[in-house]
Amino acid sequence: EKQVETVSGESELALAEHLVKSGAKFYGAYWCSHCSKQKSLFGTVAAAKLPYIECAKDGVDSQRALCAQKKIQMFPSWVVDGKIFPGTRELKDIAELTGYQGPMNFKYRK
Repeated sequence: EKQVETVSGESELALAEHLVKSGAKFYGAYWCSHCSKQKSLFGTVAAAKLPYIECAKDGVDSQRALCAQKKIQMFPSWVVDGKIFPGTRELKDIAELTGYQGPMNFKYRK
């Protein structure tokens, strides 16, 4: 897996913490370049806090059965309130999808 090398700011950290509290989930696979890109939009520290679910059968802490049960067909996919939102998303979009009200001065765009 490509290491995330971007730096998390206050907004990225606050959004990551909000995602955990809100029950949103980020489904991906360690080999997925789009998933790495999504993580890099958050920065290293915030990416480590994300509610991430590994779907690759040979990935660390794989939850492949859960991914199948949730009908995840594309990586990355965000699941918010039971709805699937596939594809790499701008942090502003993730914020809107999940009702995030915190700081929005995100550093990176896809």
